[in-house]
Amino acid sequence: MYCLAFLVTLLSWLFLLSTFRDRRAPLGVYLVFVPFLLFASVSFLLVVFVKRYNYRVRIDASGLTIQGIFTAWGEIVETAIMRQPRPRGVARFLVIFTRDGTVQKLNLFLFGISDRKLAAVVEYYKAQSLR
Repeated sequence: MYCLAFLVTLLSWLFLLSTFRDRRAPLGVYLVFVPFLLFASVSFLLVVFVKRYNYRVRIDASGLTIQGIFTAWGEIVETAIMRQPRPRGVARFLVIFTRDGTVQKLNLFLFGISDRKLAAVVEYYKAQSLR
């Protein structure tokens, strides 16, 4: 699927550049199409090729796995949802405190889940692990 999306993006850019060179399309087409295609291309590259911009998360009774790094509930002292005011809204983070003193701060925007849902899931599985 990624190869197909990359191929479509590449072909779109090649087509756009070939029509621009031949001046077959009016300028208005370029003023609309170029910014849209640029935005789509950059978004595609960020999401697909730069893996640090989207987290893979697995939460179960044994612990948390984030980006392939497993942390057992026994190693976790506390978890919290932190809200940080920004000029345009509020940024939300999952903060994980571990027994060895490390603190992980993970942006919830990259999780694709609301802070309330994530907090409910984490608390549910933390309670399951204590049984």
